[in-house]
Amino acid sequence: MNETEDKSKSKEKRLEERKKVVAETQRSYAVAEMKKAHKLIEDTEKSRKLPAIRSICQRIDAHAALLVQRAPMFGNNPFGGNPVLAENIKHEIRTNGRIYESIRYDFQKTLDVKEEDMEKLFPRIEIKMETGYWVTTCYITMIQQLRQMRAYCERMF
Repeated sequence: MNETEDKSKSKEKRLEERKKVVAETQRSYAVAEMKKAHKLIEDTEKSRKLPAIRSICQRIDAHAALLVQRAPMFGNNPFGGNPVLAENIKHEIRTNGRIYESIRYDFQKTLDVKEEDMEKLFPRIEIKMETGYWVTTCYITMIQQLRQMRAYCERMF
């Protein structure tokens, strides 16, 4: 009778182990299905953002190209001499600063970058117009930052 009880206990243990393995397999399968569902949701969200990200990339490319073109003109004192011309140049510089801020804002909102992270990744650049040298330096810094933002966008494609 001892032998029969051992076989019976052994059989019960095997059945219990089998149930545990089946339950664990079902849980693992459910987790895998949930991960698959989350991936589909992420891909859908990503595809919704792609047109906006492409637009930001185009804006970055256009503005960086303009800044590259305009930066060399500030090497010689652009603010001296004709006050009307100096004011027009300052207006253009302020406009370029506003475009940069607009791109930066769109980038942050579209890619859901927190304000704190944005300041760490792409600190706000303030244009200093004391001299042509400062304007050129600010433009170069903006160009570098815009290119980094463009590279950041690339990972979304």
